Order: sequence, then C-alpha cells, then structure tokens
Amino acid sequence: MKILFFLSLFFVTFILSACLEDVYRGSSLAKSMAFRQWTVEHAKDGDAAYQYKAGQLYCCGERPDYDNVEALHWFCEAARNGQRDAMLEVGRMYEEANTFVGDVIPRDLMLAHTFYTLAQKHENKEAEEKLTHIKKFISEEDIKKSELLVSMRPNIHCGVRRR
Repeated sequence: MKILFFLSLFFVTFILSACLEDVYRGSSLAKSMAFRQWTVEHAKDGDAAYQYKAGQLYCCGERPDYDNVEALHWFCEAARNGQRDAMLEVGRMYEEANTFVGDVIPRDLMLAHTFYTLAQKHENKEAEEKLTHIKKFISEEDIKKSELLVSMRPNIHCGVRRR
C-alpha cells in the first residue's frame, strides 16, 4: 500500500512539474512578445537605439519570429539615424545575402561597402576589417558609386520590398 501511495505521489508531482514548465514557457513567450512590441513602438518613434534593438530581435530571434526583411528594415532605419552598429549589420546583411534558403534580400556588395564605410567613419573597428575583405571582390566602379552614396547619407535607399 505504501508503495502505491509513493508511486501516486511521484506521478502527481511529475505531472504538476510538467504543467508548471508549460505555464513558465507561456509566460516567458508573453513577456517576449510584449518586449518586442514595446521595442518596436519606441523604434517607430525614431529612436536609433530602439531601431537597432528591433533589428536584433528580428534577425536573431527564434523562429517563427526570425524575419530578415524586417530586421533589415529596422537596421536601415537605425543606420540612417547614425547608429554605427546598425551600419555594420546592414553591410553584413547585404554582403551575406542569399546564403540561406529562402533569403529574399539580394546580395549587393556595393551597398555592403557603403554601409561598412559609414560604420568605419563612425569608428566601428570591425567595419575596417570588413572593408579590407570586401575590396577584394568589388569593382572600382562600384567603389566610386559607394563613395557617392556615403556622401548622400542619410538618404541612402536601404531595405527590400516584400514579394
């Protein structure tokens, strides 16, 4: 009888712990969604730091939240507003585009060069390394176009339209 009692107690404890885990996950998901919504609302107000954070939430989030087009949009907005790490991310996204299945961002080394140059001008050390690397693969004509775009900042077209 004691064995049956302890087995029942163990079974009930096991079931309750699984339920509590589901409740915790659900509350964690709700907090995550609320945080994203709060961040995006601040990003829409034009705050470059929140725009950069919104880009991070979409580029580096768990699926199904991952959305590289939305990430690029927010990184572009932050870059236009002078956020140097966003400039690096935009350059990286254009350089590494179409390396993943289903990626709709077109690879554009000229735009990658443009945003790496902007990041470098804002003293981003990693941008210098990226520029050295990308110059091996870009034409002189594209470098000149890139330099023209850099002079046009913040009015550089950036992003991609959804299909």
